[in-house]
Amino acid sequence: MEHFGLICPPLPSHVTGMTAIARELMCRGHRATMFNITDARGLALSEGIEFVPIGTEDHPEGSLAEFTRTVAQLKGIPALRFGIRAAEKEADSLLRDVPAAMLSHGVTAI
Repeated sequence: MEHFGLICPPLPSHVTGMTAIARELMCRGHRATMFNITDARGLALSEGIEFVPIGTEDHPEGSLAEFTRTVAQLKGIPALRFGIRAAEKEADSLLRDVPAAMLSHGVTAI
């Protein structure tokens, strides 16, 4: 039995898609844990998936709603720049927090 660590963007469509994969893995006898920002916790847990928060310093609760409001107001190059900065910040959090979190939770596959 493997313990799968799951990572995806925190948007509801991505989380829901990943939890569908997680449930299938669990049906096959594996364990699955989602590693994501705190804003994704409720959806992951409501889908029956274990959850470990990451990037809590960079992405406090409510930051996804703030991101969504801001990006919805931008167009063109400013929207692109904002999106690139957000992706960079997310990648920094992932690279900093995920390896240790997965190790400490016994993840054997990603």
